Amino acid sequence: MISDSDFTKWAAWLKSASVIKSTTVDAAKYYTNEFQRRQTGCERVSEMTKISLRSVTKQFAVRPTKDQPRAGLLTALDNVSLDIATGEFIALVGPSGSGKSTLLDLLGGLSKPTSGDVLVDGRLVTGPGLDRAVVFQQYALFPWRTARANVEFGLEATGVRRKDRAATAREYLELVGLGGFEERYPHELSAA
Repeated sequence: MISDSDFTKWAAWLKSASVIKSTTVDAAKYYTNEFQRRQTGCERVSEMTKISLRSVTKQFAVRPTKDQPRAGLLTALDNVSLDIATGEFIALVGPSGSGKSTLLDLLGGLSKPTSGDVLVDGRLVTGPGLDRAVVFQQYALFPWRTARANVEFGLEATGVRRKDRAATAREYLELVGLGGFEERYPHELSAA
């Protein structure tokens, strides 16, 4: 679990990097805007909108089983519309199977909606992109790369210089309690 002081550092970094405008969320304003948008049917993406889901539905084929001999469809998301403003910080909360991971997969471009549109910065999401990142629920590190090299991977892909990558990786490994373990491989780190 991340400590309050580390969270404060992380939030301050996000703010300084212009990822978010404030370390607090104005939920009342967000929900009021969302309610008004839904009531008026406004589907225009404003310049303040970072992420927009427009009537997104995602269904999966369900294979037949002994008990259910006919194939069917499982609807993970049904007609979801949502606008998230630049700098807004939100949380997806719901029980297992409610579509949280499916929604994140769609935003990351890892899958396509059955219907509807997913937009980031007003552009249709058609696949993975360097402007978005996904942190997987499962173990998703490169086993042949050290902790430092795994952290540097995204920076490397965007053309950050080697020296800057190393410094940034050290900083973030320290932030999550892995300072001193930079040259360890994933299997050498505790999962606890």
